Amino acid sequence: MAYLDVDLLHTFASAVPADLAQAPNPKGGENPPGWGKMVKVLRWGFRGATLLFVGCVVWVSVLIAASFHRGESREHVSGLGKVLLGCIIAGSSSGIVSVLI
Repeated sequence: MAYLDVDLLHTFASAVPADLAQAPNPKGGENPPGWGKMVKVLRWGFRGATLLFVGCVVWVSVLIAASFHRGESREHVSGLGKVLLGCIIAGSSSGIVSVLI
C-alpha cells in the first residue's frame, strides 16, 4: 500500500509562500458599488420563482386529479416531476447565491 512521505509534503508546504497558502476569505473586504441593488433584484427573482413553482405544483396537481377522475392514464405525473426538478434547481441556486451574499 502506498503512503505519502510526510517530510516530502512538509518540504512542498514550506516552499509555498505564506500569502498563497492561505485560503481566500470571500466574506472579507467591501462589496462592489451597486451590490445592494443586485441583491434586491436576486431576492425578488427568487420570490417570483417560488410563487411560480408553487402555482405550477398546484396546477399540475389539479390536472392529475382531473385525469384520475376521468379514468385516463397518468400522463401529467411526469409534469409534476419536471416542476419538482425545477424547484430543486432553483433551491440549489439560491443556496449558492446566499453564500456569495
